Amino acid sequence: MARFGVGDRAKVRIAVGQVPAGTAGTVVRVLGSITAIYEIRFDDPPAERFIAEPLLEHATDAPQSRSTR
Repeated sequence: MARFGVGDRAKVRIAVGQVPAGTAGTVVRVLGSITAIYEIRFDDPPAERFIAEPLLEHATDAPQSRSTR
């Protein structure tokens, strides 16, 4: 079962590419049934990336993303 759902706020635990550790974003898609992969729309820098579940943690205190697709 996936730990995050579409619309949940998440942040990366470590830097992923050009996205610094601690950057928050919104889950826009959940992929995979055994190893959960999430498509995250990050706030700043604005970018979308596919991130594996172990690299994410909940970001309950982060503001909601205002970016659009």
